[in-house]
Amino acid sequence: MNVLHINQSYEIKGGAEVYVHQLQELLPKYGVSSFFVAVSDSITKKLFDVNGKNVSLIKKSKYEVEEFLSSYIEDNKIDLIHIHSISNIDLVKFCLHKKPVIRSMHEPRMFCPGRQKFFLKSETICNIPFGLHCCMHAYTQKCQDSRIPSEVIASYENVSFEINYAAKKYKCILAMSDYIKKEALLAGIPGQNIIVIPFFTPIMGGPNEELYQKKTEKHIVFVGRLHASKGVHTLIKSLSDILKKEKGVFLDIIGDGLFKKELLKIISSQNIPSEKVIFHGWLKHNDTIRKIKDSYLVVFPSIYPEAFGLVGIEAMMHSKPVVAFDAGGVSSWLKDQVTGFLVDIKDEIKFAEKVSSLLNNEELYMTLSLNARKLALENFVPKFHLETLVKLYKGELPN
Repeated sequence: MNVLHINQSYEIKGGAEVYVHQLQELLPKYGVSSFFVAVSDSITKKLFDVNGKNVSLIKKSKYEVEEFLSSYIEDNKIDLIHIHSISNIDLVKFCLHKKPVIRSMHEPRMFCPGRQKFFLKSETICNIPFGLHCCMHAYTQKCQDSRIPSEVIASYENVSFEINYAAKKYKCILAMSDYIKKEALLAGIPGQNIIVIPFFTPIMGGPNEELYQKKTEKHIVFVGRLHASKGVHTLIKSLSDILKKEKGVFLDIIGDGLFKKELLKIISSQNIPSEKVIFHGWLKHNDTIRKIKDSYLVVFPSIYPEAFGLVGIEAMMHSKPVVAFDAGGVSSWLKDQVTGFLVDIKDEIKFAEKVSSLLNNEELYMTLSLNARKLALENFVPKFHLETLVKLYKGELPN
């Protein structure tokens, strides 16, 4: 069986890209030949960027892209298309007309024009199902990246298309957590073909090998986009006293974005020594994993409802406890007081308390570390995910 994966980005910029790249490596072991092409709108909006392994077609028209994909599908004898993070009506229609299509909901883009279910102005989660009000909220709540009228309308039309047309045509829709399925149902996406299938992470290390060895430094690691929704500003404020008072504790920030300027201002205003917060920018995935492996613990401060949070189970596989805000699908992998701590969103004091307890209570730390790896091995290894995924590819829907 030959499956073509289509996503908006080929380079790893988040969990969706990590997932698709891992599928390229692992699916052949389960009898599926896997192909990956990234197709994204370019700045001109009328052209596309197309990238992939041995593929580089920069800024092509809609018709050129469709011609290329038609040839690619034919040449590689593609049986099924698996769409990931894409927001383009023409592209999705094209895929639906060419082959059976499975869709993954890595984020709420199928039912939220802002793609995050998050009001940036008030930094609160949006609990209102999709509707015409979304166009107004783009301006009043800043819940979309663009407020150019034509782009706001285009985002609304894309979600309307997904809910009212495409969702009924997909062979099935994959949700990464019960949270994302629940929100999809509230928006009006038919539920009979929504399958909850959590992310996975490859098995790495061995029994007790990843437990933190006593060192003079303890590194707390954050991985993600530097955006207000990711809560890094809240994280820095929360850890301010810890970073100032505990000499051997450092915060490593892996990721980048325009919000970095705001974070630097906060570090300065909080009088945190600049050397205590280390900005690494985006790293190659293997280097990110290495940072996680060498860390003391991992923090996940998103204040918007993450669909899942892949870095969480990557941390757990390396026996790292995680402290996170209880948003979206985070609780599907982080078990409070078992593998880490779940804290009410934006409760900076409680977040700092939980981090401090792990830094200063070795017995608690070791218990949660062992629990984290145990849960990762029991629930989030590739075998469980891929066996289910291949059955779905073959049309074997669960009862």
